[in-house]
Amino acid sequence: MLKKIYRAIVLAQTASAAVKVVARMTDAQLSDIGIIRSQFPVVAMSIVEAEFARKDIESLEKRNSRVSSSLSAATLLNHAFLQTSRT
Repeated sequence: MLKKIYRAIVLAQTASAAVKVVARMTDAQLSDIGIIRSQFPVVAMSIVEAEFARKDIESLEKRNSRVSSSLSAATLLNHAFLQTSRT
């Protein structure tokens, strides 16, 4: 829940900052760098959302790799236990 609140705050701050940036730029400056005034805040927010999604994927992969390595260790221990109990 805190993660969702944090992300909502970050997105709101991103949109606010993007609006302030384009408000201070002239149409000539914006056209020189290829930015459309009305779309810039949306693009900025989508970049932040994409970064959040990338971090979520990295976190999930890291969590899954820890689980699989734990399972591998448990499998090895189980196998070793079975080998010793047979003798």
